[in-house]
Amino acid sequence: MEIINEATCSTSDSEAVTHVQDFIGTQQAHCYLINHDAHGYAKFVIDERSINALETGLHKIKSSLDRKQIYSMLYDMTISGKVPGVRVLDIINKNTQDAETEDVIVEVYRGILPLIIKKFVPAETLLPTFDRLFKSTYDLMLSGLYKQSISTQELLFTSMIDFAQTDETINIICDIFMTTNDQ
Repeated sequence: MEIINEATCSTSDSEAVTHVQDFIGTQQAHCYLINHDAHGYAKFVIDERSINALETGLHKIKSSLDRKQIYSMLYDMTISGKVPGVRVLDIINKNTQDAETEDVIVEVYRGILPLIIKKFVPAETLLPTFDRLFKSTYDLMLSGLYKQSISTQELLFTSMIDFAQTDETINIICDIFMTTNDQ
């Protein structure tokens, strides 16, 4: 995804919705990136069309700051009841695999993932969600992208342990420990 057009607007203390005059009467974009470069201070809500585009395209946004902002907005929308926690976890799962920057991985794994899982994921969906998150986190570990950062490796490994809920995933954790002890 690339930014084609930018518009600046001011929000209002008295209006719940801000209309961006630059976009009125133009063709609807594939996705709207709200608060590009993090200059705004407001409660941002991402429209459904943009969420659909971000489900598989968030990782294509070049700026790690913009990606972190989007993850934070999605988390805030989860708190507000505007988007289900499981959907946000799926978006995270689909978009953190393609060489995501370390700062985004740390923010997502340290803050957003645990909070959504703890408070906003129904119990009946936890097991399949944990299984998907375990597999994607394991793939991140195997990728070697973060081998220079011990703290990020520890964060990912701790997350893997938290996500290990099935016999298969627990066995993978045990194998890792056994391999580490053999060396």
